[in-house]
Amino acid sequence: MHRQLVTIYSVIHFVVDFACAALIARLEFLHVSSLFVAVVFYNFFAFFMQWPLGIIADRLNKNALVAASGCAIVAGAFCFSAQPLAACVVAGIGNALFHLGGGIDVLNISGKKATLPGIFVSTGALGLFLGASMAKQVPGVLVMLLISIFLLLWLHTKTQGKISNLPMICPTFSLVQLLIITGLVLTVCLRSYVGFLTAFSWKTGAWLPLIAVCAVVAGKILGGLIGDKAGFIRTAAVSLAVAAIGFIFAFQNVWAGVITLICFNMTMPLTLTALTNLMPNNKGMAFGLLTAALFVGAWPVFYGYDYFASPYGLLLLTVVSAALLLPALWGYKKEEVK
Repeated sequence: MHRQLVTIYSVIHFVVDFACAALIARLEFLHVSSLFVAVVFYNFFAFFMQWPLGIIADRLNKNALVAASGCAIVAGAFCFSAQPLAACVVAGIGNALFHLGGGIDVLNISGKKATLPGIFVSTGALGLFLGASMAKQVPGVLVMLLISIFLLLWLHTKTQGKISNLPMICPTFSLVQLLIITGLVLTVCLRSYVGFLTAFSWKTGAWLPLIAVCAVVAGKILGGLIGDKAGFIRTAAVSLAVAAIGFIFAFQNVWAGVITLICFNMTMPLTLTALTNLMPNNKGMAFGLLTAALFVGAWPVFYGYDYFASPYGLLLLTVVSAALLLPALWGYKKEEVK
């Protein structure tokens, strides 16, 4: 059942992000006004609002139903195509609810390992990329969302009472734990910022951008798999070291760029797993805290602050990311042993 659960959630993660990207691209296709503001609102509700919504999801303990409601709300967002702000707000809320429902369920069965969360988070990037290029395929998108809702309702009947959230508590942390959490959150902020700056010159045509997205997907999957085998600290240290060096060549060389994208994204499941393991009774809150960090990290890019969009600028940010993440993972390992 666990394999089915992860497969269903990962495929629907692709569908939901595909649908949201298609909706936003459709708004652009319709030449609606205030699209920039609408997209900022979408990202706010889709990412930042997962933090407070995650607290509600922890309490409800109906994860598949929360995910299904998210799919239904994303489908409903297409009714507001003539009103970009409303469409993006509705789609953002739906996206957040799906991610929380699916994310908490996957984390509940992960056994404190990073492999399954890595698989779950990986498929969204591919959905966003492909959805943006298929804005006119609204009927197909809605059919996919409808099928997703039925699958999630079926999943709810199969997992009810078998996979449950731990009783929600008001979390308290020691100073050491707060420092660990701060390091993990700041690392995700930086990862988000760097992700928007990787506009490599070779990402042109139809296939090379797709290859770049597949590298991001592969990095998140491999990060979880290798992290569980080799250890979080070793995996993060090696992957970020390779990424830091890789950024020097990644702007001009395709394969250097692909390897760099794989390595830089390998820390994604590690940060997620470490934080949720520190907050086992509040997985939705933890998941939402990191997606809020993704929004905060993207905020400078919305306003054109791309000063580090160069090989050595990205190398510097990667080194800073390692300086934040490695001590946090070391502290996390010490806390886990207690």
